[in-house]
Amino acid sequence: MLESYWVNTFANILVRQSLRSAAPDFRRDFDRLIETSEVVVAARPDTSFIELKNTMTLWGLLINSGYLTVTKHTIKRGAIQRSGNRTAKRA
Repeated sequence: MLESYWVNTFANILVRQSLRSAAPDFRRDFDRLIETSEVVVAARPDTSFIELKNTMTLWGLLINSGYLTVTKHTIKRGAIQRSGNRTAKRA
């Protein structure tokens, strides 16, 4: 019988540390996301947050790790992101 190898192996330390040290503009948008469940931001899910630490790659980290879902993508402005679950809280 096959078992799920990666279940319960994720540690969110990188996400936690990144949220704590985030830029003020990220924190403002993140607070708006928590309050309204949706925010329009520029995101870079194709770039590693570890290699290039900035607001766009932090949004990308949250998308890639499953915390956020892109509900609409536009070339000009980025993405509308919705909280993936109801456990999102202020950092």
